[in-house]
Amino acid sequence: MPLIATKQTTSLYNKYGATLQAVGTIIYYVWREYDGNYYQLWIATSNLDGTDFTATKLTTSAYDKTQPAFHVVGDTIYYVWREYYGGYYQIWTAYSALNGSGFTSTKQTTSNYDKDAPQLQVAGGTIYYVWYHSQVGLWTATSNLDGTAFTPTQQSSGPPAETYPQLQVVDTTIYYIFLSTLTTKPLICTATSNLDGTAFTRTEQTTAEYLKTSPGLHVVGTTIYYVWREFDGTHYQIWAATSNL
Repeated sequence: MPLIATKQTTSLYNKYGATLQAVGTIIYYVWREYDGNYYQLWIATSNLDGTDFTATKLTTSAYDKTQPAFHVVGDTIYYVWREYYGGYYQIWTAYSALNGSGFTSTKQTTSNYDKDAPQLQVAGGTIYYVWYHSQVGLWTATSNLDGTAFTPTQQSSGPPAETYPQLQVVDTTIYYIFLSTLTTKPLICTATSNLDGTAFTRTEQTTAEYLKTSPGLHVVGTTIYYVWREFDGTHYQIWAATSNL
């Protein structure tokens, strides 16, 4: 089947960091868009074929919002992003109805130094988060579905050594993939932890010192599937791997 593409926006200003999730017969999209002063968060929905694309601006406040991630569960969308505030980028979370109405946001961190690349997954009545801290490395957190009881856990002792994490919650374990910069070139690392972030166990999975970026993972059954891109001396190539749980 050939690729069928549709231009969905025509408004002024640049859009960045678009992500999507298909649930049932609807596709949900989130991105950041400049409004002439700051980068704001937007959501849209469409049919599976891209028709009936309907966009809604979610934020209007001062300061830039970047790196949004979201998870649609039931009749609610849960969000995480980083937002500039008081000299640093902090972690913010929110939830809304499926059409973006009732958007309710909470600033979850206040400490010094920038937070980057936040990710989240909803499982049961809990939201699980991971991000990296510009001066420390990996942090994880949990919260209630409304963002209350946000409890962060520092998983690295520093200096900044782990970046661009991804996570997946399966039963009573969280699986992670991220880049380690302890060596001259980033290595692919994985980790597991309990749901509350305890027993965080880190494993270096690669040894070749070529630059690696953009790691991802997906757990299916008893197997973990990985993907990343890696420089081979001339070009960036796609690498994939599997492992047992």
